[in-house]
Amino acid sequence: MRSNVLSPALVRTPMSEPFYQDRTVLERREAAIPLGRIGTPEDMAQVVLFLASDRAGYVNGQEILVGGGFENMLMSLIPRPGFERRN
Repeated sequence: MRSNVLSPALVRTPMSEPFYQDRTVLERREAAIPLGRIGTPEDMAQVVLFLASDRAGYVNGQEILVGGGFENMLMSLIPRPGFERRN
């Protein structure tokens, strides 16, 4: 038996759609994601399909971050002594 978890970042769904009707919100959120777009339910489904497939048969106990690189971008904003922020 295997156990993995999918951790999504920003995902554009019917529930979140009112936020994205504001063009400024949409553009600022897209700019914060290295891949330049908000995730979709289909993006999440592709990862779930992979995890359910034989191709992931040896993947166990993992957290899969599905956010277009958003998590890594956030870490770059945290001040760390000895490291300068690069743009």
